[in-house]
Amino acid sequence: MVHAEFGAQSRIERSESWDGKLISLFQESITFDAALVAVGSYGRNQLAPHSDLDFVIIHSNDFDSDEVKKSSEDFLYPLWDLGKKFDYSIRSIDQTLSAAKLDFKVALGLLDSRFVSGNIELFRVMESSTLEEWRKGLHLSTLLDSRLERIRRSGDVAFLVEPNVKESRGGLRDIAILKAIASSWITDIPKSNLIDAENLLLDVRDLLHQVAGRGEDRLLMQYQAEVASRLGLQSDDDLLRATSTSARSIDYAFETAERRVKRANTTQRRIFRRPPKPTVLAEGVVVWQGEVGLAFDARIKSDPSLMLRAAAAAAQADLPLSPAACQRLAELAPRIELPLARSDRELFIQLLGAGSATVRVWEALAQAGLIEKLIPEWNRIRNLPQRNVLHRHTVDRHLIETVSVAATLTRSVHRPDLLLVAALLHDIAKGLPGDHSEVGAQIVGPIVLNLGWNSEDSKIVAELVKHHLLLPITATRRDLEDPSTIKSVLEVLDTESALFLELLHALSIADGQATGKNAWTPWKAKLVSDLVIRIKGVISGVPVPPPPSVSKRQLELAERGELSVSVAPEDGFYLVEIISPDQVGLLAKIAGIFTVHKFDVRSARTKTVGSMAIMEWLIAPSVSGDIPEAKILTKEIIRAFSGELDLLSAVKQRSAAYRLFDIPEPQVELVSESSVESTIIEVRSHDRIGLLFEVASAITGVSVDIRAAVVSTLGAEAIDTLYLQDSDSKALSRDHAFEVVEHVATALRRMK
Repeated sequence: MVHAEFGAQSRIERSESWDGKLISLFQESITFDAALVAVGSYGRNQLAPHSDLDFVIIHSNDFDSDEVKKSSEDFLYPLWDLGKKFDYSIRSIDQTLSAAKLDFKVALGLLDSRFVSGNIELFRVMESSTLEEWRKGLHLSTLLDSRLERIRRSGDVAFLVEPNVKESRGGLRDIAILKAIASSWITDIPKSNLIDAENLLLDVRDLLHQVAGRGEDRLLMQYQAEVASRLGLQSDDDLLRATSTSARSIDYAFETAERRVKRANTTQRRIFRRPPKPTVLAEGVVVWQGEVGLAFDARIKSDPSLMLRAAAAAAQADLPLSPAACQRLAELAPRIELPLARSDRELFIQLLGAGSATVRVWEALAQAGLIEKLIPEWNRIRNLPQRNVLHRHTVDRHLIETVSVAATLTRSVHRPDLLLVAALLHDIAKGLPGDHSEVGAQIVGPIVLNLGWNSEDSKIVAELVKHHLLLPITATRRDLEDPSTIKSVLEVLDTESALFLELLHALSIADGQATGKNAWTPWKAKLVSDLVIRIKGVISGVPVPPPPSVSKRQLELAERGELSVSVAPEDGFYLVEIISPDQVGLLAKIAGIFTVHKFDVRSARTKTVGSMAIMEWLIAPSVSGDIPEAKILTKEIIRAFSGELDLLSAVKQRSAAYRLFDIPEPQVELVSESSVESTIIEVRSHDRIGLLFEVASAITGVSVDIRAAVVSTLGAEAIDTLYLQDSDSKALSRDHAFEVVEHVATALRRMK
């Protein structure tokens, strides 16, 4: 029989061909009561051209050992003469089940068993008993642990230039284990894309065996062009991209299944308790059974922001985003309108700024095809291989790994949002003709505009993309002692902005660390740092945000000396204007009120004019979707002034349930360019519930007055610039200023 080179039917025909040969030998040779059972890839009807033939001969417990030995030899000797590698065992029913209890590999093989010939009742007893034992879950932990060791040896199919399509992470071995997990009934497994992924890897293995002429499972470069051609692909890069796509689908399903298995094992003893109710994270977004999903009443079809809200909430809580939720969003959610509204852009920054948690959530979105709704250009670089010894990931995965590292560097820059989006897009042009930095600078502008940034910011990101390799290349190839080196960098950058330099430095670090250990050594890091220090010595510093200005209308309202509160919608948020008689701790009290009512402060501008404070707050709707109302806020402010409202206890109660992943320490710095009238401090921290309340309370607690404030929240990063005065309405002494800085830093570290 002539078989096709690859495909499911060819594998079935190959297995059936060997069935015929074994059945004939079995019926001629085996004289005792037994069953011939195919296991492994043979049992699954997935034989590749040079796969080993794995089978088991099961006999009854009542047997004659001499007869079994002689009869088995009569069966096996002709097989050896056929020149086919095979692996076998001959056991009684009891011996088979005992071996399966002791060795998970035996149990795993039996789960793929298929009856070939002999006494089918023996096979049925073995099959049912094996499943019964497997469903007790005795081997699952050992099985998962053994996978980690296998991955350590074999790496990832998705990211290797020469992957092992069977043993590497995301390979055929993982598919077999996923099916075993499904057989345990402990949890289901995500099935989306798995059938196509498995068939692609099986086809690649079939052709690899054909091309290599042996049982080769590693897709070596010398075979890739021929395998790609036989698959109908145009290039070996297309082959690697196809295997990477399949492997990532398999690995994503495996991580989900593994997480659920471990969760099931830890909750077995609580099986008779009533399951906990879902915890609300954001409007339409809940946590249930350790995963972030969609609320029962979520408005999937009419809420285009739901996808970003769910992704941002999952990343910030360091929890996985449910595959089912992603699938429902992909099928039912309306397309997000581009350019993003400011509120959606803030959610996008929160997603990017969550560090390592971003990688897992981004992969969930990518598996459901949701990334392309935000960035259509992403589809071109998905699973695009990099034939570079320094790179350890595909282009798309490298970009999100760079974002993950960049999130740890947000304290070092004044525009963390631009750092994150530049990290996400710096290699977006790879695979296109020309220098990817130059081409990327040309195409990245419209993408950044679509994501909600303005034209000036998009130009900065384009320049960052264009020059993202400049610092490491210069630092490692030029003499840093030569003044012309610094001059050449400044000429290339065509800017003397310290803001741009700090962004470019942070992007260089993130890119290098995400590439791999060999790409970013301590030696290179020091050279780049030295170069940046020398450039900083030439250019000016980053300007401090000036105190907010006030309008004529606001001054007229302030002259009345009365509390005035107004609320107006603004680009997905609400602008709350508060004009109030100034008093000690006013900023902390207003921030506390917003915290208690579950409104997130995105920015704040406050300035004291005479005895009145003029404030502008940009507020996001609450988790339940409530919007701020002027009448309610006015009442709450009056209650806070009178002491009737215990803000400290209320804020602590709300923030206690807020879960934070591992984040960098907050930074509190004294700004050297302080004004004559005030001392300026800057606080940079990961945004969290009650943060501004904590900062303002700490300052008020040391008898220092906040005369003006410029508060900005960019995604999940907060940068607060505070203008302080002492009790005599003067700038603080230097010693006093450093005491305040240390006091605020200590308070924030305690709350972290």
